[in-house]
Amino acid sequence: MKCFPYTQPGPGRRGCDYPKCEARQQIGFDGFCKACPPYQRSINSPISCEEPICKPRFKITEEGLCEKCPDSMVTTANGKGCELPKCDARERVLVDGSCEPCPEFERTFNDMYKCEKPKCSAREKMMKDGTCEKCGAFEISARDQKSCELPKCEARQKILPDATCDDCPAFQITDKTGLECEFPTCPERERQTEDGSCERCPPY
Repeated sequence: MKCFPYTQPGPGRRGCDYPKCEARQQIGFDGFCKACPPYQRSINSPISCEEPICKPRFKITEEGLCEKCPDSMVTTANGKGCELPKCDARERVLVDGSCEPCPEFERTFNDMYKCEKPKCSAREKMMKDGTCEKCGAFEISARDQKSCELPKCEARQKILPDATCDDCPAFQITDKTGLECEFPTCPERERQTEDGSCERCPPY
């Protein structure tokens, strides 16, 4: 008895019927059930296999089913796996697999789920992109670490290029810039002293 394509003789060879195949099988041209390739199953037609269309953040399993990705992960380009999203260094990964921009002066470091401020040195300032930038000569980081400033030296000390303080020589004081030492300008009939101050001359 000859049957139409995709069918086979029924019980008692009375008529031809479509075989009852499993979900991961398709009916072959000869009327027999054939296994679907990995990641596929019979969905819209019993004579063909196809990959399911999954929701965002779901992957296709080898059984042809949709499986949700773990927290913070998204579906790979081929839809058959999960991966962490490719966020920028200034973005953190959220539970839903999206990327959230970090606040100003912060970025991610070893923990891609957390934004944090950089650990800058005493002579560096934080930048808005979360990096550190070296302060100029004579400068140190301000208290908020977002700018640089001159260090506060003692009255008779000058600031060196490495931002340390150095004592002025005898008879000298710090100038207005704080970067150099100079002799004080004493009024008439006053003399300079070793501590850089002016002392009234004794009467003649």
